[in-house]
Amino acid sequence: MLRKSIITFMAGAMLLAGGSVFAFTLDEAKANIDKQATEKKLGAADHSQATAVLQDLVNKGVPVEHAYNVVNASINEGIKGKDLAEIAKSIEANQPGARKGAADVAATAINHKYTAKETVKATNTYRSSVASGTLPDKAADNAKLAMDKDRTRTGDRDRDRDRDRDHDRQMTHDHMGDGSGMGHDMGGGMGPGSGVGGPRR
Repeated sequence: MLRKSIITFMAGAMLLAGGSVFAFTLDEAKANIDKQATEKKLGAADHSQATAVLQDLVNKGVPVEHAYNVVNASINEGIKGKDLAEIAKSIEANQPGARKGAADVAATAINHKYTAKETVKATNTYRSSVASGTLPDKAADNAKLAMDKDRTRTGDRDRDRDRDRDHDRQMTHDHMGDGSGMGHDMGGGMGPGSGVGGPRR
């Protein structure tokens, strides 16, 4: 009786703190995916598959929020069809207790603009890390940290490339400006010569 009262009290506390025991239900996740798929104008087959992948991930033990994050990110980044199926398969290949972390890694990779192939590689690396004895949460944190560093390096390379491109464009503009000035000077020098060749009086 006392144990039942304690459980009831804890559930009530969760309701007061968060509004519900489960902050995000599967039905709510499906509704959001439907809305997102409509906004992105997915075809009927891709729309249906996105919902099916969400359901399958949840059925395999991935918490709703984490499964939703994977599918939502995929829709936003244009990953669908066979590619989405491969990502889901790489998540489900993990042991049940590690699938939440795998979903976190996959969603992070997709949001970092990784391709489907790169995302699968990231989740496979995570799975190997867990298999070697790293705790799932730690392995997921390590994988996400590595992706953040990779994105920083990529951003630096992009900025360097843009800066070099701007510099080359400015140099080209400066040389063209010098050339036009020379042409102007030459034109001015030819003016008096035309007078020498004029009709005699």
